[in-house]
Amino acid sequence: MNMEIMDHPRLKETVHRIQLGSGLEVLVIPKPEFSEKYGALSTRFGSVDNRFRLSSEEQEQSIPDGMAHFLEHTLFEKKDGNISERFSERGAYHNAYTSHISTAYHFSCSRRFEENLHTLMELVFCPYFTEAMVNKEKGIINQEISMYDDLPQWQVYQNLLAGLYHQHPVRINIAGSHQAIAGITPEILTNCHRLFYQPQNMVLAAAGDIDPEKTAKTAENWLKEHGIKQRLQIQRIYPKEPSSILRREVKATLPVPRPLVLIGFKESDPPANGEEMIKREVMYDLVLEGLFGKGSDFFEDLYTRGIISAPVDTEYSGYFHYGLAMVGTETDDPGAFIDQVEKTLSKAKQEGLPVDVFKAAKRKFLGGFILAHDHLDRLAQAHISAYHRDGLFFDYERCLDNMTVEAIDEWITTCFLEEQKALSIVEPVKAKRK
Repeated sequence: MNMEIMDHPRLKETVHRIQLGSGLEVLVIPKPEFSEKYGALSTRFGSVDNRFRLSSEEQEQSIPDGMAHFLEHTLFEKKDGNISERFSERGAYHNAYTSHISTAYHFSCSRRFEENLHTLMELVFCPYFTEAMVNKEKGIINQEISMYDDLPQWQVYQNLLAGLYHQHPVRINIAGSHQAIAGITPEILTNCHRLFYQPQNMVLAAAGDIDPEKTAKTAENWLKEHGIKQRLQIQRIYPKEPSSILRREVKATLPVPRPLVLIGFKESDPPANGEEMIKREVMYDLVLEGLFGKGSDFFEDLYTRGIISAPVDTEYSGYFHYGLAMVGTETDDPGAFIDQVEKTLSKAKQEGLPVDVFKAAKRKFLGGFILAHDHLDRLAQAHISAYHRDGLFFDYERCLDNMTVEAIDEWITTCFLEEQKALSIVEPVKAKRK
C-alpha cells in the first residue's frame, strides 16, 4: 500500500492518494470539522463502453446498449434481499448513477462509517444475478426509458447528440432502448461485472472526519478477504467518428409551455491526454460563462428584450474520444436566440474575450472550486471525475492560474465552428382547432 500526500496551501486542504495492491486507487480527503462522512466507489464503465476486447485476445466483444446502467440497478439485489436496507438501518443515505463514461455508488453517514464502507464494497463487488431478478429489472428500466422519452429537457439533449454524431455511442441513451435491454441476461451481466468491476479500473473516494490510512486498510482488508484482485486488461473500441455532423437540425414536439432550444458544437479533435482534457474543460467553462453567463452582455440584452426569462444553460461534455459544447434555453423566439448566439461567438472570434469578462469568469470558476470543498459529496465526486480524466481535482485550479486571455483568444478561433453545429428544438404541441 503506497500513500502519497498532496497539500493545497491556499485552502489548507490535504488529499491522501493510496494505491492498494489490488490496483484500487483510494483518495481520502480528511475534513475533521465535518460531522458527516462520505464514501463513493466508481468504475470507468459508462454507456459508451459497448465494444471492447481483452488485451490477451483479438476477438472483439459487444454488449447491449444500456448495459452499464442496467448493471448499476441490479447490483443492489443480493441473495438475502436488497442491500439498500442495510444502509437505511444505520441511517445512511445512499444512491448510484451512470454517466456516459462511468458508474458510481455512494453513501453519506454521521456514524458507523467503516460498516457502511463494508456494505458499499459488498454492493459493488459481490453481484447476485438471477433470471427472475433480471426480468423484474427490465420492467422497471423499460418504464424509466419511457419516462425519459417524455421529459423535454432530456429529449432536447438526446436529440442534439443524435444530430451531432454519426455513430459514436455517446449518441445512445444511457439507459439503452426497450429493444436493447430485452437481450440482457444474467450471463451477460456476470461477464460485464467480471471485466469492468476490477479494482484497477476503479477508484474509492472518501471525505469527512475519517483517518486516511484506516480507510485504505479497511478497503484493502475487505478486498483480500473476498479474493478481489486484478484480473484482465480491457481495450475499449470506439468507432471512427467523422468530423462532420449527421443532421443540422432535429425537432420534436412535446407538451411544453415554450420551445426549448439547444445549440451544440462538435469537437473534431478530442483531448489526447488527461492534462489536455482538463485544460479544455477550463477553457470552455471560461468562454461559455464569459459570453453567455448571467453577468454577460448577451444575457442582459436578451433578458431586456424578453427573449429569455432565465439564465442560459451552458456546458462542455468531453472525454478522450468525443467532445461537445452546448448553449440552450427556453424561449418563445428560438430564431432570435440562435441568431444572437451566433453573433456573440463571431464577435468573440474576431475581437477576443474582453479582459474584464475573462477575469470575472476566472473568479467565478475559482469560487466554484473553493465552494466544492465545503460539500463532501461535491468534493469527492470532483476528485472521482478528475481521476477518470487521469488527473487530480487540484489540477483544475493550477490550470486556471496559468490560463491567459491571449491563450483563450487564440483557441476560440479553432472551435465553435459553423460546420460542426447542430440545433435541437422541442416545440409545444399545437392546440387542435375546434
